[in-house]
Amino acid sequence: MATIFIPAMWRNDFGGAKEVSAQGATVAEVVADLACSYPLIYEKLKANVSIAVDGEVTPMGLLETIQPDSEIHFIPAIKGGAC
Repeated sequence: MATIFIPAMWRNDFGGAKEVSAQGATVAEVVADLACSYPLIYEKLKANVSIAVDGEVTPMGLLETIQPDSEIHFIPAIKGGAC
């Protein structure tokens, strides 16, 4: 199973979990598996979120192929800036 690391700002919606496991051959399949337990994942992914698989940000996003032991990080955009 792939390991998915949950961003700190999302953890309340994931029962406080820092990481969870899910199955799939692509990031999209992993997200669908996660949605069974954490349906808010789809809402979270509607925002500006980058996806890193095994330490590399992927331009393929949800279409990225993964390995069973892959690590997936969802990286929300940081808002803010100069005054």
